Amino acid sequence: MIALVRLALRIHDALTANTEWARLHVAYRKRARDDPAANLKRSQIHLCAALSVRSREHFPTDWLRSQHSLALTETQAGNWPQVERIAREVMRFLEGAIAGLVNWYEMRRLIGAASATKNLGVLAIAQQGNVAEAFTFLIQGRGLVHRALLR
Repeated sequence: MIALVRLALRIHDALTANTEWARLHVAYRKRARDDPAANLKRSQIHLCAALSVRSREHFPTDWLRSQHSLALTETQAGNWPQVERIAREVMRFLEGAIAGLVNWYEMRRLIGAASATKNLGVLAIAQQGNVAEAFTFLIQGRGLVHRALLR
């Protein structure tokens, strides 16, 4: 599969290639053979390439999904401070993004894309030994979502 995705990357321009970069990221992240650390590094490189196109401004849902993939990769590597940083960035973005939305469907898509990353953030904070802060982050995230849905 990796060889086919690489071939597709040569054919597509950067805007259409971001999907292939994201697929290649997942393929390397889940790859069972070769060196696991090298696979994770390759996975991160391909995800960064996808994120160079998937900006928050132009593709917010894709950006959120890519942030979740990045958090998953960092979780596999045991890089808890980085997972926490990603989760906090996602929640800050979500708070600003849903504040101005009146379209319930779009709001729900953004919330859904960010929820799993928030949960990884809770895990990361707890893994660093701060259970009370993990609980606070969880409650703040839920409060943000409920306020948005109830307005």
